[in-house]
Amino acid sequence: MIKPKKIILSLEIILGLSFITSFIAVTLNYITYDEIKYFVYAILILSSAIGIWFLKLNKRK
Repeated sequence: MIKPKKIILSLEIILGLSFITSFIAVTLNYITYDEIKYFVYAILILSSAIGIWFLKLNKRK
């Protein structure tokens, strides 16, 4: 059984890495600030969907 603490930790790591990569991309002028909002929103939605999926998996067992 997967522990919720590990899931939350992995989601935080994913979010942290995404924010770091988006910051680097902005500083190197690969993406503009308008595009970064959608990038961050997409990552937030994906990570929350993964979290909800894992919680449902834990409830089934």
